[in-house]
Amino acid sequence: MLVSQSNIALTDEMSNFNGFHVSIGASSANLASSNDVSSIDVSGNFISSNDYNFNQDNQIINLGLSYTHSISENFNASYNVEFYPDKIDASFSGDGPGTQTDEITNLLRSSLQIGYLVNPELELGIKAGLAKADQKNIETITKEISLDGKSLGIVAKKKIKDNLFLNLEYSQISFDKSPINNFGGLDNNEVDLELFNFSISYKLKQKI
Repeated sequence: MLVSQSNIALTDEMSNFNGFHVSIGASSANLASSNDVSSIDVSGNFISSNDYNFNQDNQIINLGLSYTHSISENFNASYNVEFYPDKIDASFSGDGPGTQTDEITNLLRSSLQIGYLVNPELELGIKAGLAKADQKNIETITKEISLDGKSLGIVAKKKIKDNLFLNLEYSQISFDKSPINNFGGLDNNEVDLELFNFSISYKLKQKI
């Protein structure tokens, strides 16, 4: 009987996180875009090379859907899908071309997460996955291109009441080098994104 009661208690603790979660929250998104621009003359001859760095914080909304399942007594596995509907900008103003603005939109991220149960109501974890987004330079390019990237982050999830959870996260997304040429000439555009996420999630009730 004691073993049975212990198993029941363990199952109850693990079930705090198990199931589907929907979330909404706010993010601080820092977009960094680095351009190694080589200028050429009308004949195609190399003139000079310059580095331009874009860096700007944005406050945006995050929406999420996840599913969590216990894989052992102390560990959970989760699959997460997140969408960021707001645009994310980074502007540069300096010598030469004037103000330029890189813009990221339609950021979508999917990831796998492994969480460790510190106690029945607190989970700490790491997550890794893939990201997709659209990019354009507002001043020079009207056509958007699609970017693919990889994401890595750390998370904390705390049960606050019944089926409500508080989520904190820090993640970095490194996108593949972009072919967008912001200033003319030849460039090598690197796009990176830092995310500080705060969200509230609700665990959907499951019918038994």
